[in-house]
This record gives sequence, structure tokens and C-alpha cells, in this order.
Amino acid sequence: MSTAAILAATLLWNITVGPGGSLAANGSAGYVASADGFKVLSLSDGKTMGTSTGCGTTAGVAGVVLGAPGQVGVLCSESALLINITDSTQPKHISQYKHGLSGIGMAYYQSEDMYIYSTIEHITHKELDILHFPSTIIGKIDNLVSNGISVHKETAFILGTDNLAVLNVSNPAAPTQIASMESIPQLYGGNALEVSSDGATLAFAGAGTCLGLASYDAATRSLSLLGTVPSGSGLAVKYSPSNPSGVLYVACDRLVHKVDITNPKDLKVVATFTVPQYVEDLDVSYLGGRDVILVTTGKTLLALEL
Repeated sequence: MSTAAILAATLLWNITVGPGGSLAANGSAGYVASADGFKVLSLSDGKTMGTSTGCGTTAGVAGVVLGAPGQVGVLCSESALLINITDSTQPKHISQYKHGLSGIGMAYYQSEDMYIYSTIEHITHKELDILHFPSTIIGKIDNLVSNGISVHKETAFILGTDNLAVLNVSNPAAPTQIASMESIPQLYGGNALEVSSDGATLAFAGAGTCLGLASYDAATRSLSLLGTVPSGSGLAVKYSPSNPSGVLYVACDRLVHKVDITNPKDLKVVATFTVPQYVEDLDVSYLGGRDVILVTTGKTLLALEL
């Protein structure tokens, strides 16, 4: 990583939400699940447009992901929810699947009502499931666990505790591992993973590094490490909607960074915003000609421009 001039960052608005919040954003709307339930927010001012019960007041929230048009998937501590958001003022539960374990990571699998999620129970039981709502587990892999799951077409990328696995999920009933990197210090304590729109570059964040990039060659099924932002513990990462090949946003401890990735082997932090507490989740939407970054931290949700 090389140094660059740090640009000014702007707080657009902030609101109070329940603890343990996770979120997703798209266009002019944000979707937040926390101990307060599920909310649809206007990204222009943070006002609530609609609410639902979400995971409930006592259940933890592991993730919120955009699904098929008009749908959001929510991974709770012991269940997975599918919520219809077609009418933003009245989000409605479509279905719920009770997996009974501790949900920790989730991704949409580009097929209506189908999601990949990871669960763990007392360290001893780990599995990665492909769920077709409302109640069918189509395929699974035991002893594979991940906080960070990202999917590109028929390939799923799985960030583990110190490894990165690549799965062929073209047949959801029989997911197959086709590549991996094992025992990599930069991958230690993986928390978040995002794949680029072409499936060739992976952005990851975790205890081992604030932000790292890796390349994936589909032809040779090979993975290679690129550049890193080493300082801090990475908690969440997203590509910029307005400039996905040039900018990433990453949350490290109590900092939100805008990172220039034009040279993937020499990453540059170009803007930073300090938040009140450790970041729990982050997402980005393109609105009004700019990237709007949403961050949950403690009982606060902030909207930023970096």
C-alpha cells in the first residue's frame, strides 16, 4: 500500500436503530434488520418508509442481502427470512426457514428464492447450505464455514478463518470445491468478501488485514494475492457502484475508508471517516450522482459521502 492525499468525508445523516444491525442498499432505498425489526429507509434523508418484524427482538442478525427483484433475504441467528419489498411502505414476510444453528453469512444465488448461507454450532458443527425457500435444502458442504460469501454466476467464493475456497454451484444439489488458498495470514479471521462484476477480483476484509485483493483465473482455477491495506481489522467491504473497477469502501475497526484500487497491487486510501463505535455492517448505493455509504455502528446508522 502507498500513501495518498486524504480527502474530506461528509456525514449526510444519521439515525438510531436497534443493536446488531445488518443492512443492504439499492437505488434510493436501504434495508436494515436489527433488534428493532426490519425497516425500509429512504436514503435521501434516513426516514423510515415501512417496517416488519424481521428476526424478532431477541434474535441476532447475521446478514441482509438483496435477492430477486422485489425481495430481500435476511439471515437470523436461528432462521432465514425472505421478505417482499415490492411495496416499500409495507414489507412482508414471504417465508421463513428455521435452520436451528448460528447463522453467520449469506449470499443470493441468482435464482429466485435460492440462497447460500453458512452456519456453525459450538465450533464442532459447520456447514454451508444452499436453501430454496420456503424449506428445501438443495445442497450442502459440511465442515465449511464462512462470514464472507459472494457469488458470480455459477461460482461461489467462500472466505474462511484463514482460507479462501471457490465452489462450482452450477448443480446446487452437488456443490464442488474447485480451487482454494489455505493458511494465508492475510485471510486470518475473515469477516467479509465481495467479488467483482467480472468474477476476476475478490476483495476481502478480516482480522489479518483491513483490506486485501485477490485475483481468480477461471480458466486455470487459480487464486493469487494482490495488494493489501494492512492496518486495522477489516469488518465489511463493498465495491463502488459508480466506479467498481477503481474504488472500494471498507470498514476497519472504527474507520470507513475509500480506497483507490486502480492498481490492484498498490492500494491507496484516499478518504477516511471515523465512526463512534466499531462498524457492524456497510453497504453502498448510487444516488443523486454520488455513492452513498451506509454504516451500522452500535445503535446508530450513518449515511456518508467519501
